[in-house]
Amino acid sequence: MSTSAQKDAERHFNSSVFFKSLNLNMEFVEDHLNIRLDPITDLHRGGATGDSVNGAVVAAICDIAIGSTMYLGPFASTTGSAVARLDIRMRKPIRGHFLTAQARIDKIARNLIYANVALFDENGNECVDARGTVFVQQI
Repeated sequence: MSTSAQKDAERHFNSSVFFKSLNLNMEFVEDHLNIRLDPITDLHRGGATGDSVNGAVVAAICDIAIGSTMYLGPFASTTGSAVARLDIRMRKPIRGHFLTAQARIDKIARNLIYANVALFDENGNECVDARGTVFVQQI
């Protein structure tokens, strides 16, 4: 069950011009969060052949997912947060009509969150994995 802070974050992100322009939707589910890009359009595609999701779009989704894991942790009162480190591994191109991302917290140490995210194509194949560190500035 999502907390009220998570529901507020979902509403904020899902109603934003940025999310709407990229066809993104976020949902918090117990110990993780999901982001769905649906549909994948020509705006999202790039690469050498132009039929897979562009690396810049992949990087943006990884950054958003890792950064949003702060809502999964104990940080109800913050003055801000930032993804301080992001390491992305592209395993294979993401092709198809939609993709999903799933992010989780690996560890929390004081005001740092160590998290991971995996991106899957429409067939459920893992195409990208990333790890990152979120710095949370507490009140």
